Amino acid sequence: MKKTAVATAVAAAAVSGLTVLPAHADTRTAHRVAAQRMAITLDHVTLDVSSRDIPAGKPYVAAPGAGVQVASVGDLKPAYQYLSVMAVPFGETLPQSVYPFPVSEAGDTAAWARALHGTQNGPVATVFGQRVRGIVVHSHGDLTGRKGARTDIEAIEWIVDAGGRTWVVNLQHDQAHLPKGFGAGLTVTSRNTNVRTTVDPHRTTPVTAPATGRIHPADVALSGSLGRPSWWSATCDGNGSTLSSSGTFMGLQVCTNGGNAIDHVPGVAQLEWQCADLSDRYLVQRYGLNGPGGNGNQEAANWYNSYPSKFQLHSNGDGAKTAPVPGDVLSFAVGSSAAGHTGVVYKSTVDSSGNGTVYFVDQNWTGDGGYNSASVSNWNVTEITGEGGSVQWLHNPADTPSSAPMTNLAAGRL
Repeated sequence: MKKTAVATAVAAAAVSGLTVLPAHADTRTAHRVAAQRMAITLDHVTLDVSSRDIPAGKPYVAAPGAGVQVASVGDLKPAYQYLSVMAVPFGETLPQSVYPFPVSEAGDTAAWARALHGTQNGPVATVFGQRVRGIVVHSHGDLTGRKGARTDIEAIEWIVDAGGRTWVVNLQHDQAHLPKGFGAGLTVTSRNTNVRTTVDPHRTTPVTAPATGRIHPADVALSGSLGRPSWWSATCDGNGSTLSSSGTFMGLQVCTNGGNAIDHVPGVAQLEWQCADLSDRYLVQRYGLNGPGGNGNQEAANWYNSYPSKFQLHSNGDGAKTAPVPGDVLSFAVGSSAAGHTGVVYKSTVDSSGNGTVYFVDQNWTGDGGYNSASVSNWNVTEITGEGGSVQWLHNPADTPSSAPMTNLAAGRL
């Protein structure tokens, strides 16, 4: 979870934060319909997608120039289903991903396929005239926000190079209602794949980390150091590495370069380097509660739904005229079909008019060194993932932000 990138979410589209499972042999067969079509323009490339498995609804399409160029559509009824098409211009690195995708370049499809850790036994699709075998990945996640809810998911991904871009087509469905022949016959066509990209692969990303490489005591409004969790046998479970230059919020260890090791946070099991794992660890360690888990965009709502007497849930557009403060947990891309992102706020410069910036620590967002930020305008937090949806944040009303320095801040230096 968050995983720069697109998590499977926006990178390979939306599996971010989902735990890898073995394939399920027995599934119920859903009613099949005639092939549907979706016509969109992504990164100035006109696309026509045809498949029997296109979800109903209006697709979300990233604006030209956005760092993540993805178009997606999803539906939860009658069963979870999702489709995304992503274009990654050569030279571009995804800003967030569950999978360690390489920099996009010509001839890189094999490397991208290996990064999925799936099985290349899916159906054949025709993408821009290229016949390509799908990669099957099984996962699960909570798609409802209800405590204890779980959906097992089958995702098929097809990867091709065309027009100076790496293209990732991602199709997902609830395994319990998987249609017979799911994904078979999918086609993607275009008349202008060679059109110039709207993305600048050489753009510079604003530095959001403190200039010293660690958080200043005055930035953190809460005291105390959480330290290493008691359920960890080694730092980052011994399979990842910490961001060594980060002074993290309340001593939280920010993991990176993780493998597939599971972090057994009380109440939930996550891959230890995913974005949701950091938020879960923070909440479990700080409040002594079991974690409900979920994708990055579900963190705030899932924790609120599990402990409504403990927390408040705020969101863009709720009219409360409040912004995230240190200690709050953010969820991005809420309401979208993607996996979203999450982080823990350590600083806010939002003024009395609801304008400014919130700063947060996070995992699985390549290139930010464990620090990230989002601007706030008129009490609305910018949705930074490019996956659509809105932003929510979990707040503990017992917190009283102050300028008091943290105690044991040195313990937060990794």
